[in-house]
Amino acid sequence: MKRSSLSWIATSLSLLLVALLLIACGSSTGTDDGTGRGTTGGPPAAVNLTADSLAVNPGGTTAIRAAVFDDSGAAVGGTTVLFTLDNPALGFVTRSAVTDGAGVATALFTARGQGGEVNCTATAETGTVAVQKLVIREATAPATMAVIVNPSSVIATGGATVTAEVRDIAGEPVPNGTLVHFNLVNSASGSITATATTNSGVATATFEASSLTGNAVIEVNTGSVNTSITVSVEQAPAATIEFSGVDFQVIALAGSGGPAKPENTDLRFTVKDANGDPVKSREVSFQLEGPIGAYIDLSGDGTPLTLDTPTNAGGIASVTLHSGTQMGTATVIASIVDDNDMIRFVRSSVVSIGGGVPSAKWFSLAATVRNVPGLNLNGATTAITASLADRFGNFNILEGTTVSFFPESGLALDDVSRTLLRDGLATVTARTQGGGPEDVIPQPWEIDLQNHMLTTYGQRFTGHPRDGLATILAYAKGEEHFNDSNANGMYDIGETFVDTTADPFCDYNDNGLYDGPSSPDPEEWYTSADNSGIYNGATNGLWDPDKYLHDRVQVLVTGPPLILSATSTFAVLNGKCETITIAVCDRNINPLTADSSVEISTDTGKLGGLVKGRFPNEAIIGQDAASHAQLIEFPVQICDDDPRTDLETPATITITVTWKDGEGDRPLTKIITGTVN
Repeated sequence: MKRSSLSWIATSLSLLLVALLLIACGSSTGTDDGTGRGTTGGPPAAVNLTADSLAVNPGGTTAIRAAVFDDSGAAVGGTTVLFTLDNPALGFVTRSAVTDGAGVATALFTARGQGGEVNCTATAETGTVAVQKLVIREATAPATMAVIVNPSSVIATGGATVTAEVRDIAGEPVPNGTLVHFNLVNSASGSITATATTNSGVATATFEASSLTGNAVIEVNTGSVNTSITVSVEQAPAATIEFSGVDFQVIALAGSGGPAKPENTDLRFTVKDANGDPVKSREVSFQLEGPIGAYIDLSGDGTPLTLDTPTNAGGIASVTLHSGTQMGTATVIASIVDDNDMIRFVRSSVVSIGGGVPSAKWFSLAATVRNVPGLNLNGATTAITASLADRFGNFNILEGTTVSFFPESGLALDDVSRTLLRDGLATVTARTQGGGPEDVIPQPWEIDLQNHMLTTYGQRFTGHPRDGLATILAYAKGEEHFNDSNANGMYDIGETFVDTTADPFCDYNDNGLYDGPSSPDPEEWYTSADNSGIYNGATNGLWDPDKYLHDRVQVLVTGPPLILSATSTFAVLNGKCETITIAVCDRNINPLTADSSVEISTDTGKLGGLVKGRFPNEAIIGQDAASHAQLIEFPVQICDDDPRTDLETPATITITVTWKDGEGDRPLTKIITGTVN
C-alpha cells in the first residue's frame, strides 16, 4: 500500500511539471528579452506616428505618439521606439520611449526659437519607421486675437463694424497684411466682409444685417487662432422710409431743355411699417441739396429748398426737383418721425443738372489713324470719334444725343449714327474700300508740285495731294455758341454768338464751301435741315437753340511707296561731297502711312543729311509745293571720307523703305550706284 501511494504521488508530480512547462512555452505570448521587461504581440511590423499639435509656437511643446503593430495588426507593447529629427536646429525630442500595453510610445517635442518645418521619425526595434511633419510657427505668427463688434446690437438691415486685434506669442501686433477671415455661421443673418488684412495688428470687417432678427454669430480666424462673436439683430422700427426712384437722372438747366431734355424730375420715397406694408398719410419732410437756383417748393413762401407732404395709399410721397440756371448735382433728403418718436431719413440718388444740349463750341471730331493705306487695300480701319459737351463744357449730361456720320468715297462706316454715352463720345469705325477719295481739280500749288516732281525726278504724276484727302462729316442737333456776358447760364438778347450755316455738308475739295451740281468738282453731299431737298448755306442772324451742329475730320488715304532719286548715279571727287535728293511718296505725292520708315546707307564714303525718317500719324499736306515736298523728300550728302587717297572706288547708296500697309511691314529697296575717289 505504501509503495503504491508513493508511486501515485510521483506520477502526479511528473504530470504537473509537464503541464507547467507546456503553459510556459506554448500557451503564453509573453517573452523575456533579457532586460527584465515583458513584451506582448509579435515583432513590430508597422508604426503609426501622430502629434497632438502639428503646429507649435516657438518654445512650445507637443506630444509625439508612435503606435506599433505586428503583422496581424495587434498592438506591440514593451518595445523600444527611437525618435529623431531631420533638423535638430529647430527643436529637440525625447530620444526613445517604450510602448505601453496599448502599443503606444510617447515622446515630447520642444520647439526652439526659429520658425520652420521639421520631420520627426519614429523607428521601432525591427527598423519599421514612420515620419510626421511638424510646423514651428514664426515668432510673429498669430497667437491671440481679441474681437469686438460696434454696435453690439443693430436693427434689421442695419450695420456694424467688427474689429479683430491680433497679436503674436510675444504680445506684439502681428505684421501688417496678416490675413483675417470673417464668416457668418448662418448666411441668412446678413453679409460680412470675407477677408481683411491687419494694420498695426488690427483688421476690420463690415457686417450688414438682413431682415432676420435674433443673434448673428460671426466666426473669425487667422492662422491657427479661432474665435467668434455675436451681434444682436433687433426688429426694425415701427416705420421706415426708402428711396423708391427718380424719373430722370439728368435734367437740363432752366431755359435750355426741351422734350428730349426735361428741366425737372419727380423723386419718390416709400414709407413702410415693420411688416413691410405701406404706411399712408405719414408726413414726409424733404430737404434739397443742390446748386443755387434749383428748388422743390413752388409755393413762393420763401422756402424753396424744403417741403412737407403726406404719403398716399401706397405709402409713397413724391417731390419734384426743378433746375435753376447753375449746373451741378442735386440730392433730396427725406425724413419721417417713426412711432417711437425717432427720426428716420434717407437720401435720394444724385440728379445731374446741366445744359442739356450740345454746344457748337464743344463739337469736335478726331480720327485715331490719320493716314490709312486704302489706295490698294480694302479693310484698313480708323476710329472716328465725335466729342460733344454742353454750353458749360459738361459732357456727362448729353447721354442719348444722336450723332450722324457721313464719309467721302473710299471710306465706309460701320454705322451712320451713334448715341452718346455718359462720356459725351460717339465713335464709328471707318474702313477703306472702293478705291480712294473723290478726284478734285488741282490747285495751282499742286500743279507746281507735279512739275517739281517731273523736273527733279523725271516722274510724271497725274494725282495730287488733295486726291488722297478723305473727309468724314459728323452732325447733331444742338445750340449755337454764345458769350454769356452776365454769367447767368442763359442766352440773353444782345449777347454775341457764333452764327452757323443751316445745312451740314461733306467738303470733298476742302475749300470750305458747298459745291453743287454746277461745280467743276464733284457735287458734295449735304443734309437738308428743313427737308426741302435744297442746300441752305445761309445764316439767319439769330441765336439758334435747336439746329444742326457739324464738324469734319480729314484722313489721308494713301497707297504703296514710290522711291525716287534725283540722279541715277553719282561720282564724288577726291575730298568732295555730292548732294542727292530722294523722295518717298505714294501716287498722289503724299507721305506714307504712320510709322512707315526710310533708312539710307552707303558702303563707301560717308553719308550725311536726312538719312533716317519715320512718317507720323497725320493727315498733313503742304500749303505750297515747297512745304509739301519737305514731307516726302530726303536730301543726303555722300562725301569722300579719305581725301589722302585719290582712288576711284565703286560705291552704292541703298534706300530701304519699310511700308506699313495695315497688315504688316512691307520692305522695299532702291540702290543707286556711283563712285567715290
